Amino acid sequence: MTTERAEVRPQGTAVRRSVAWRRACGRLLLAAAQEAS
Repeated sequence: MTTERAEVRPQGTAVRRSVAWRRACGRLLLAAAQEAS
């Protein structure tokens, strides 16, 4: 059971990082668009 949990955790953290990274990129793009306009 411990090995299974260890394998599942990295994937969950990777997903959270990707989601947070996409949100950060979205905010940067919105800020750049507002400055351009």
